[in-house]
Amino acid sequence: MEKIRYIEDNEKILAIIIYGTDYEEGVKFVTPENFSLQVGLHNRKEGENITPHKHPDFLNLDTLRFQEIVHVTEGKLEIGVYDPEDKLYEEIMLKKGDTILFNSGHSVKFISDSKILNIKQGPHRQEDKTFL
Repeated sequence: MEKIRYIEDNEKILAIIIYGTDYEEGVKFVTPENFSLQVGLHNRKEGENITPHKHPDFLNLDTLRFQEIVHVTEGKLEIGVYDPEDKLYEEIMLKKGDTILFNSGHSVKFISDSKILNIKQGPHRQEDKTFL
C-alpha cells in the first residue's frame, strides 16, 4: 500500500509526498481537481490498455498556479516546504523512489549524490522565480 502524505497549513495543501513506488492496484489520483498538475498512480495488469486520447489546450493560463514535481531516482534529499508567508513550514527527507509535488515555496538540499526527475510548467523564465 502506498504512503501518501499531504502537508497542509490552514487547509491549504503546501505539498504532496508519495513515498516509494508500491502503489495500490488500479488507478488513484492524489491531487485535488483544482491543481494545475494532476498526479495519478497507476498499478496496471498485463494486457490492460488506456484508450488512445488527447487533452484540449487550456484557454487561459493566467490564473493557473505554478506547481513542480521532484522524483528521486537515486540518492537522498532534504526538502524545505514553505508556508504562504514564505516561512519554513517543515523539512523532510526523501530517498530513492519518493516523489513530491510542490504547491508552495520550497528548497532542495542534496544530502548524497543524487539524480532527480523534475517536472514543472514551462517554459521556465528566470524572471518568474522569486528567491525566499
